[in-house]
Parts: sequence; C-alpha cells; structure tokens
Amino acid sequence: FHPLSQEALESAKRRLIFEEFLLLQLGLFQLKKRSKNETAVCLKQDESEVFYHLLPFSPTNAQCRAVQEAMTDMMSSYPMNRLIQGDVGSGKTAVAAALCFNVVRQGYQAALMAPTEILAEQHFRGLFELLAPAGISCGLLTGSLSVPKKRALLENLAEGSISFVVGTHALLSE
Repeated sequence: FHPLSQEALESAKRRLIFEEFLLLQLGLFQLKKRSKNETAVCLKQDESEVFYHLLPFSPTNAQCRAVQEAMTDMMSSYPMNRLIQGDVGSGKTAVAAALCFNVVRQGYQAALMAPTEILAEQHFRGLFELLAPAGISCGLLTGSLSVPKKRALLENLAEGSISFVVGTHALLSE
C-alpha cells in the first residue's frame, strides 16, 4: 500500500498509532482482569539490605524507594505491573538486580532481559562479579550463543544449577 498523498500518509500513521495503543490498552485491561491470586511467586521477606552490601556504591534514595515499592508488590498476592524508568546511568539495572536477587535468594529463578547482545553481555559480566560472592550462579543467553552452549545453559537452568540468567530476546524464544 502506497498512500496517494501526504494527507493519506498522515492519516495512516495516526491510524497505526491508534491501533497499537488500543492493543496495548486491551492487553493491560486483560492483565488487570485476571484473578488476583494468579501470581505464582509471593516473596516472604525483603533481603534488599543484603544486596545493597554487595554493591561497590551506596544506592540512592530513589533506587531504594523503587526497590522497596516493587518488593511490597512482590510480597503480596497481587500481580505486579511496574515500569522503572530513568536516565542512562540512573541505576535501573541496580534496581532490577536487587529484585532478581530477592527472587533468587528465596529459591526461585530470575531473568533480566536486555535489548542488545552488547548490553546483555555487559550486564552479565557486572552481575556475575557482583552476585558470585553471594553464591548466586549466573548464565548468559543470547541469540549468538552456539547450539551446544545454548543446550548446556538450558539444561543447567532446567535442573536449577543456574538461578539467574541475563539475556536478550533469546530468553523468550524456544
């Protein structure tokens, strides 16, 4: 389809944006409609202070507040629906890592997804160094991982010997 005029192009763009927002809103509505008890993980305690002691810096008040608010959600039976946003370097990864740390410390597995392989590798290296002293095993799953390495990683995840995985969209594919 090729619009015949600039006006038709603008109209098509508005329509596409509207449809994408409509689908997003309908999806969010369905999430809110589901049973409040569908959360499979309900954490029992907040171990964020333990995580903060692993950091080579002191977390900011905003980081602590974001972690505390998310932990409150994760310790309830209600499904959490949060967006952590901030400028580059504001500590979003530290917040996500604190939450994953809490999940793993309570016997579950966690995943952190990055938009690119380079960022996933950077996060993996930093989080591996940070979490290894706490006994948390980490793995890296990206699309460029060789088939044998991917198979071994997936087996380790399935058997529970890896508790925290960092990756790209490969985390969502079979």
